[in-house]
Amino acid sequence: MKIQLWERAGALVVRPEGELTEDAARDLQDEIGRERGDARDVILDLSAVDRVAVGALPVLFRIQQQARHGDGAMYVAGARDSARRLFEMTRVTENLRLVASAEEALAVRS
Repeated sequence: MKIQLWERAGALVVRPEGELTEDAARDLQDEIGRERGDARDVILDLSAVDRVAVGALPVLFRIQQQARHGDGAMYVAGARDSARRLFEMTRVTENLRLVASAEEALAVRS
């Protein structure tokens, strides 16, 4: 899995590409931990993710918890239909901040 990260307006934008398996999600969590720096919020842009595995969900919640411990939030942006269906079937939509795009996440957090 390829991961792009950059800071924008005080947020760490993270764009993984490919399949988000449990192992890939752990790698993503590690990368965010190393690169977060002073960024308060994490924007997880899933627009280039083909599939999200059920096993990745607990890791996403750990990333969200880490953001909250830093007085921030995690936004899940650009989730494709298959990921949205998984989020709805597992009822995690109530706990994740889902937005259409990374740009929308940047706008709503300001």
